[in-house]
Amino acid sequence: MTDPLTIAAAAVVTYLAATIFHEAIGHGVVCMLLGGRVLSISSVFCEWDYRSLPRRGQRAVEAGGSLANLAAGLACACAVPFVPLTDPAWRYLLWLSAEVNLLQAGGYLMFSPVLGFGDWASFVRGLKRPTAWKGGLAAAGLALSIGALNYGIVQIDVFCGAERSLRSQQAWMLTALPYGCGALISCAAALWNPSRRRLIFTSAAASTLGGTSWLLWVGGVMANTPPQAPRAALLIPKNSILILSGAIALLFWLLPLGRGLKR
Repeated sequence: MTDPLTIAAAAVVTYLAATIFHEAIGHGVVCMLLGGRVLSISSVFCEWDYRSLPRRGQRAVEAGGSLANLAAGLACACAVPFVPLTDPAWRYLLWLSAEVNLLQAGGYLMFSPVLGFGDWASFVRGLKRPTAWKGGLAAAGLALSIGALNYGIVQIDVFCGAERSLRSQQAWMLTALPYGCGALISCAAALWNPSRRRLIFTSAAASTLGGTSWLLWVGGVMANTPPQAPRAALLIPKNSILILSGAIALLFWLLPLGRGLKR
Protein backbone atom coordinates (compact mmCIF):
# COMPACT_ATOMS: atom_id res chain seq x y z
CA MET A 1 0.00 0.00 0.00
CA THR A 2 0.98 3.61 -0.44
CA ASP A 3 2.58 5.00 2.71
CA PRO A 4 0.59 8.02 4.01
CA LEU A 5 3.57 9.38 6.00
CA THR A 6 5.62 9.59 2.82
CA ILE A 7 2.75 11.42 1.10
CA ALA A 8 2.46 13.87 4.01
CA ALA A 9 6.22 14.47 3.92
CA ALA A 10 6.06 15.13 0.17
CA ALA A 11 3.29 17.66 0.84
CA VAL A 12 5.35 19.54 3.43
CA VAL A 13 8.40 19.70 1.14
CA THR A 14 6.27 20.76 -1.83
CA TYR A 15 4.26 23.49 -0.11
CA LEU A 16 7.34 24.90 1.63
CA ALA A 17 9.25 24.96 -1.65
CA ALA A 18 6.33 26.74 -3.33
CA THR A 19 6.37 29.33 -0.53
CA ILE A 20 10.11 29.88 -0.94
CA PHE A 21 9.76 30.23 -4.70
CA HIS A 22 7.00 32.79 -4.23
CA GLU A 23 8.32 34.90 -1.37
CA ALA A 24 12.10 34.52 -1.43
CA ILE A 25 12.80 34.12 -5.14
CA GLY A 26 9.81 35.70 -6.85
CA HIS A 27 9.62 38.74 -4.59
CA GLY A 28 12.92 38.89 -2.71
CA VAL A 29 15.45 38.09 -5.42
CA VAL A 30 13.63 40.16 -8.05
CA CYS A 31 13.50 43.09 -5.63
CA MET A 32 17.25 42.94 -4.99
CA LEU A 33 18.09 42.51 -8.67
CA LEU A 34 16.16 45.69 -9.44
CA GLY A 35 17.94 47.63 -6.71
CA GLY A 36 15.34 47.39 -3.96
CA ARG A 37 15.91 46.31 -0.38
CA VAL A 38 14.32 43.27 1.26
CA LEU A 39 13.50 43.86 4.92
CA SER A 40 12.13 40.46 5.93
CA ILE A 41 10.72 37.25 4.49
CA SER A 42 8.21 35.02 6.25
CA SER A 43 6.14 32.03 5.22
CA VAL A 44 3.50 34.18 3.51
CA PHE A 45 4.91 37.68 3.30
CA CYS A 46 7.93 39.48 1.81
CA GLU A 47 8.46 42.93 3.23
CA TRP A 48 10.54 45.15 0.99
CA ASP A 49 11.53 48.80 0.67
CA TYR A 50 10.07 49.87 -2.66
CA ARG A 51 10.64 53.60 -2.43
CA SER A 52 13.83 53.52 -4.48
CA LEU A 53 12.16 51.61 -7.34
CA PRO A 54 10.15 53.15 -10.17
CA ARG A 55 6.55 52.00 -10.45
CA ARG A 56 7.47 49.62 -13.26
CA GLY A 57 10.03 47.96 -11.00
CA GLN A 58 7.51 47.71 -8.19
CA ARG A 59 5.10 45.93 -10.51
CA ALA A 60 7.84 43.49 -11.49
CA VAL A 61 8.37 42.62 -7.82
CA GLU A 62 4.61 42.29 -7.24
CA ALA A 63 4.23 39.95 -10.21
CA GLY A 64 7.42 38.04 -9.40
CA GLY A 65 5.91 35.74 -6.78
CA SER A 66 3.29 34.15 -9.02
CA LEU A 67 5.64 34.08 -12.00
CA ALA A 68 8.23 32.20 -9.93
CA ASN A 69 5.57 29.64 -8.99
CA LEU A 70 4.58 29.35 -12.65
CA ALA A 71 8.18 28.77 -13.73
CA ALA A 72 8.76 26.19 -10.97
CA GLY A 73 5.52 24.38 -11.84
CA LEU A 74 6.35 24.18 -15.54
CA ALA A 75 9.88 22.96 -14.79
CA CYS A 76 8.57 20.19 -12.52
CA ALA A 77 5.91 19.20 -15.05
CA CYS A 78 8.57 18.87 -17.76
CA ALA A 79 10.76 16.79 -15.45
CA VAL A 80 8.09 14.23 -14.45
CA PRO A 81 8.41 12.01 -17.58
CA PHE A 82 12.15 11.66 -17.00
CA VAL A 83 11.69 10.03 -13.56
CA PRO A 84 11.30 6.26 -14.03
CA LEU A 85 8.31 4.42 -12.61
CA THR A 86 10.77 2.50 -10.44
CA ASP A 87 11.13 5.71 -8.34
CA PRO A 88 7.47 6.34 -7.53
CA ALA A 89 8.04 8.61 -4.52
CA TRP A 90 10.23 11.06 -6.45
CA ARG A 91 7.97 10.97 -9.50
CA TYR A 92 5.01 11.77 -7.25
CA LEU A 93 6.96 14.57 -5.53
CA LEU A 94 7.60 16.22 -8.90
CA TRP A 95 3.97 15.76 -9.94
CA LEU A 96 2.73 17.32 -6.70
CA SER A 97 5.25 20.17 -7.00
CA ALA A 98 4.02 20.92 -10.51
CA GLU A 99 0.40 20.92 -9.39
CA VAL A 100 0.87 23.04 -6.26
CA ASN A 101 3.00 25.69 -7.97
CA LEU A 102 0.75 25.95 -11.03
CA LEU A 103 -2.45 26.02 -8.97
CA GLN A 104 -1.09 28.63 -6.57
CA ALA A 105 -0.11 30.85 -9.48
CA GLY A 106 -3.46 30.33 -11.20
CA GLY A 107 -5.47 30.86 -8.03
CA TYR A 108 -3.66 34.08 -7.17
CA LEU A 109 -4.22 35.42 -10.68
CA MET A 110 -7.91 34.56 -10.51
CA PHE A 111 -8.78 36.06 -7.15
CA SER A 112 -6.21 38.67 -6.13
CA PRO A 113 -7.04 41.40 -8.69
CA VAL A 114 -10.80 40.80 -8.56
CA LEU A 115 -11.16 40.68 -4.77
CA GLY A 116 -8.67 43.50 -4.22
CA PHE A 117 -6.04 41.85 -2.01
CA GLY A 118 -2.46 40.72 -2.44
CA ASP A 119 0.14 41.05 -5.18
CA TRP A 120 -2.03 41.36 -8.27
CA ALA A 121 -4.35 43.92 -6.70
CA SER A 122 -1.26 46.05 -6.08
CA PHE A 123 -0.02 45.34 -9.61
CA VAL A 124 -3.25 46.65 -11.17
CA ARG A 125 -3.36 49.78 -9.01
CA GLY A 126 -2.61 52.85 -11.13
CA LEU A 127 -2.90 51.12 -14.51
CA LYS A 128 -5.14 52.47 -17.23
CA ARG A 129 -8.32 50.41 -17.76
CA PRO A 130 -8.02 48.50 -14.48
CA THR A 131 -11.24 46.58 -15.13
CA ALA A 132 -9.82 45.13 -18.33
CA TRP A 133 -6.61 44.22 -16.54
CA LYS A 134 -8.54 42.50 -13.75
CA GLY A 135 -10.62 40.53 -16.22
CA GLY A 136 -7.59 39.53 -18.26
CA LEU A 137 -5.58 38.40 -15.24
CA ALA A 138 -8.54 36.44 -13.86
CA ALA A 139 -9.06 34.76 -17.23
CA ALA A 140 -5.36 33.86 -17.41
CA GLY A 141 -5.56 32.40 -13.90
CA LEU A 142 -8.61 30.34 -14.78
CA ALA A 143 -6.94 29.00 -17.93
CA LEU A 144 -3.80 28.13 -15.96
CA SER A 145 -5.82 26.34 -13.27
CA ILE A 146 -7.79 24.34 -15.85
CA GLY A 147 -4.55 23.40 -17.58
CA ALA A 148 -3.05 22.27 -14.26
CA LEU A 149 -6.21 20.29 -13.52
CA ASN A 150 -6.02 18.43 -16.83
CA TYR A 151 -2.30 17.82 -16.43
CA GLY A 152 -2.83 16.48 -12.93
CA ILE A 153 -5.55 14.08 -14.01
CA VAL A 154 -3.46 12.67 -16.86
CA GLN A 155 -0.25 12.26 -14.86
CA ILE A 156 -1.73 10.86 -11.65
CA ASP A 157 -3.51 8.02 -13.45
CA VAL A 158 -0.47 5.78 -13.25
CA PHE A 159 -0.64 5.91 -9.43
CA CYS A 160 -4.33 4.96 -9.26
CA GLY A 161 -4.55 1.77 -11.31
CA ALA A 162 -7.63 -0.02 -12.62
CA GLU A 163 -9.04 -1.76 -9.53
CA ARG A 164 -12.02 0.38 -8.51
CA SER A 165 -11.77 0.46 -4.70
CA LEU A 166 -7.99 0.89 -4.70
CA ARG A 167 -8.28 3.53 -7.42
CA SER A 168 -10.57 5.64 -5.26
CA GLN A 169 -8.38 5.18 -2.18
CA GLN A 170 -5.22 6.15 -4.07
CA ALA A 171 -6.83 9.15 -5.75
CA TRP A 172 -7.96 10.69 -2.48
CA MET A 173 -4.79 9.88 -0.55
CA LEU A 174 -2.59 11.46 -3.21
CA THR A 175 -4.65 14.67 -3.43
CA ALA A 176 -6.70 15.28 -0.28
CA LEU A 177 -3.93 14.34 2.17
CA PRO A 178 -1.32 16.74 0.74
CA TYR A 179 -3.93 19.48 0.38
CA GLY A 180 -4.93 19.11 4.03
CA CYS A 181 -1.32 19.06 5.21
CA GLY A 182 -0.39 22.11 3.16
CA ALA A 183 -3.41 24.13 4.24
CA LEU A 184 -3.07 23.26 7.92
CA ILE A 185 0.66 23.93 8.19
CA SER A 186 0.51 27.09 6.09
CA CYS A 187 -2.09 28.60 8.41
CA ALA A 188 -0.29 27.33 11.54
CA ALA A 189 2.99 28.89 10.41
CA ALA A 190 1.26 32.22 9.79
CA LEU A 191 0.10 32.33 13.42
CA TRP A 192 3.74 32.43 14.57
CA ASN A 193 4.36 35.72 12.80
CA PRO A 194 4.23 38.53 15.39
CA SER A 195 3.25 41.29 12.93
CA ARG A 196 0.19 41.76 10.74
CA ARG A 197 -1.14 38.45 12.00
CA ARG A 198 -4.66 38.84 10.71
CA LEU A 199 -3.54 39.90 7.23
CA ILE A 200 -0.94 37.15 7.04
CA PHE A 201 -3.36 34.49 8.23
CA THR A 202 -5.87 35.63 5.61
CA SER A 203 -3.21 35.51 2.90
CA ALA A 204 -2.12 32.01 3.94
CA ALA A 205 -5.67 30.71 3.89
CA ALA A 206 -6.45 32.37 0.56
CA SER A 207 -3.34 31.28 -1.34
CA THR A 208 -3.25 27.73 -0.01
CA LEU A 209 -6.85 26.82 0.76
CA GLY A 210 -8.17 28.57 -2.33
CA GLY A 211 -5.54 28.10 -5.00
CA THR A 212 -4.64 24.46 -4.45
CA SER A 213 -8.19 23.32 -3.66
CA TRP A 214 -8.28 22.14 -7.27
CA LEU A 215 -6.27 19.15 -6.01
CA LEU A 216 -9.52 17.90 -4.51
CA TRP A 217 -11.12 18.13 -7.94
CA VAL A 218 -8.30 16.01 -9.35
CA GLY A 219 -8.97 13.41 -6.65
CA GLY A 220 -12.71 13.43 -7.26
CA VAL A 221 -12.33 12.99 -11.01
CA MET A 222 -9.82 10.17 -10.68
CA ALA A 223 -11.89 8.34 -8.08
CA ASN A 224 -14.92 8.28 -10.37
CA THR A 225 -13.51 7.78 -13.87
CA PRO A 226 -12.15 4.65 -15.55
CA PRO A 227 -8.40 4.32 -15.99
CA GLN A 228 -6.67 5.43 -19.17
CA ALA A 229 -5.22 1.94 -19.53
CA PRO A 230 -5.69 -1.30 -17.54
CA ARG A 231 -2.73 -1.49 -15.19
CA ALA A 232 -1.90 -2.11 -11.55
CA ALA A 233 -1.62 0.99 -9.37
CA LEU A 234 1.87 2.38 -8.88
CA LEU A 235 2.08 2.30 -5.09
CA ILE A 236 4.42 4.59 -3.15
CA PRO A 237 6.27 2.72 -0.38
CA LYS A 238 7.82 4.28 2.69
CA ASN A 239 10.68 6.58 1.72
CA SER A 240 12.90 7.42 4.69
CA ILE A 241 14.83 10.17 2.89
CA LEU A 242 11.64 11.96 1.92
CA ILE A 243 10.19 11.58 5.42
CA LEU A 244 13.36 13.03 6.99
CA SER A 245 13.30 15.89 4.47
CA GLY A 246 9.67 16.55 5.37
CA ALA A 247 10.48 16.69 9.09
CA ILE A 248 13.31 19.19 8.53
CA ALA A 249 11.12 21.26 6.21
CA LEU A 250 8.33 21.30 8.79
CA LEU A 251 10.60 22.63 11.54
CA PHE A 252 12.05 25.30 9.27
CA TRP A 253 8.59 26.32 8.03
CA LEU A 254 7.01 26.61 11.47
CA LEU A 255 9.89 28.20 13.37
CA PRO A 256 12.32 30.56 11.59
CA LEU A 257 10.30 31.09 8.42
CA GLY A 258 6.98 31.31 10.24
CA ARG A 259 8.27 34.06 12.50
CA GLY A 260 10.06 35.78 9.65
CA LEU A 261 13.70 36.12 8.61
CA LYS A 262 14.98 39.67 8.90
CA ARG A 263 18.07 41.23 7.36
